[in-house]
Amino acid sequence: MFNPCIYIFINKDLQMSSGKMAAQAVHAGIMSTLRSLHAKEWRQAPHRTVLIMEARDETHLTNIADYLEERGILTFSIVDEGVNEIEPHVLTSVATEIINKDDENVALTMSTFRLYHDRIRFITEVDM
Repeated sequence: MFNPCIYIFINKDLQMSSGKMAAQAVHAGIMSTLRSLHAKEWRQAPHRTVLIMEARDETHLTNIADYLEERGILTFSIVDEGVNEIEPHVLTSVATEIINKDDENVALTMSTFRLYHDRIRFITEVDM
C-alpha cells in the first residue's frame, strides 16, 4: 500500500518566526503536490503525512536536496524574495516529492534526518 508522505526541510539558521517558517513550509508543500508524480495517490489516500525536518543552514539544505536527488527522490526548493524578515534570494526550504513512507529505501534514506524542533519560550509575569 502507498503511504503518501512529503518531507519538508527548513533552514533553521534563518531563525524565521513561526509564521514565516509555516509559510515557507506551505510553499514547499504546495510545489510538491502540484508537481509530484504521485499526486493521484495523495488525493486518494485515506491518510497523508507531512513531516517538517531540520536543516542546519543553507549549505546543509542544499546538501540534503542533492543527497535525495542522487537517490531518485525529486525535491522542490523555495527561495525567498526577501519581502520580510530575511534577505532576498535565500533558500528557506526544500520539499520532497510525494513518496511512499513505508518503502524500505525511503525509510532508510530518511532515517538520518531529524524532525524540526525549536524551543518555545513562555512569557511569565516575571518577564514583564
